[in-house]
Amino acid sequence: MFTTNSIWWRCEVRTCFYTVLPTVKIIDMNKLKELLSKCKASVSITVNQHRDYYQSVEEHIEEQALIDEELIDEIGKEVYEEMKKTNTIVEIQAYPNTPVGSYRLFHYDIDKAIDIMLSCVNGG
Repeated sequence: MFTTNSIWWRCEVRTCFYTVLPTVKIIDMNKLKELLSKCKASVSITVNQHRDYYQSVEEHIEEQALIDEELIDEIGKEVYEEMKKTNTIVEIQAYPNTPVGSYRLFHYDIDKAIDIMLSCVNGG
């Protein structure tokens, strides 16, 4: 596979196909490294897992809200609406001190999500 502008080309035995990819946002690796260094246990970042199950953002978040009834309030109305508008869910779960206690957040923007999580693990 190789990239030419925003097109991925992949050729197999008798099949050639291409897909035009949307603009991909590049995350600040320094912030990600800082987040990883602040956590004594794992950090998980999942992006658009709802699409693996053919779910809308609403369906996925409502399913998650069955476990955490206050989830939609914790996400915030503006963020939740933007998640639906962009069909994007960024979920970060970080264990800053032990493998037992964690922070978990949902957002539509990976950079903003990392910034918020950094603030949480820094005690802010």
